[in-house]
Amino acid sequence: MNQSYFNLLGNITWLWMNSSLHKEWSCELLARNVIPAIENEQYMLLIDNGIRSLIVVGQI
Repeated sequence: MNQSYFNLLGNITWLWMNSSLHKEWSCELLARNVIPAIENEQYMLLIDNGIRSLIVVGQI
């Protein structure tokens, strides 16, 4: 794992914790649903004028 991986995970975790839908969800759910998508490059992190959005397009 490299610095960009941790930077990406940090951005996604920030979104997760600031989402009214997801902020009460556990870290285990984050690990189960987000990390595999990162490892398999099945996500898009969109940033526009400092506003972040995450799209997870699939999991293996």
